[in-house]
Amino acid sequence: MKNLLLLLVLMWCGSLTLCAQDTDGYEREKRTASANVNFMLGIPQGIFAERQLFTGFGFGGNVVFEVKKPLSVGLDVGWQRYDSENDFFSEFDEFGFEVITEEEASNQILSLHGLVRVQPAVNFFLQPYAEGTFGFNRFYTRTTFTDADTDEQFNSVNENSDWALSYGGAAGVLINVWQNLLFVDLRCAYRLGNTAEYFTRIEGRDVPIPIENFELQRSPTNMLIPQIGITFLLNDPDWEEEEEEQEETF
Repeated sequence: MKNLLLLLVLMWCGSLTLCAQDTDGYEREKRTASANVNFMLGIPQGIFAERQLFTGFGFGGNVVFEVKKPLSVGLDVGWQRYDSENDFFSEFDEFGFEVITEEEASNQILSLHGLVRVQPAVNFFLQPYAEGTFGFNRFYTRTTFTDADTDEQFNSVNENSDWALSYGGAAGVLINVWQNLLFVDLRCAYRLGNTAEYFTRIEGRDVPIPIENFELQRSPTNMLIPQIGITFLLNDPDWEEEEEEQEETF
């Protein structure tokens, strides 16, 4: 694992160096930039799966900049919610009116990773790629209080928060759906996560205070993360080249 971590760091630093060099080469070779939005699942693995029985779900996205074919670098973010519990209670305000409040405890994961992507040039509607990723996950649990009549949240409490380094790899394929500018993106990542503290549900427990249905656990946090999303180019190198050719003719 230490060797994998060192390799990812070296790849990241090397790609940034390439990006800063060869300005003339940049002018000669137009490079692409893309953005992605996706729906994701977070499937616990190993000891994490034994203690956290629920699959997370959420949304994510990334931005990727081509450094030099076939190498790109980027930033990937994601959010997952993997379990929650809620209940309702009523109380009377100062004017004697009944107010119904929803109390909800939810377990969530926020992730941020740098990525290095290798994507060979393929003249086909399917364009495969592979990635190395390195970053962190934040595991946190919040209890929120919401007015049941207006859906207005008026208070929240952070029950727990912990951070864990995360690194691994991913493989995916871009499916061209419109002029090499818009793609369906199918991707699956496997990330090794360092030990973190997080809440898990107590099996068979059902009490009216939501957070008391959970207990703190601690373990490595490995996850398998399948994703489906949309990727679109932020620039069109072919169009830019045509524009330059037109300018040269004048």
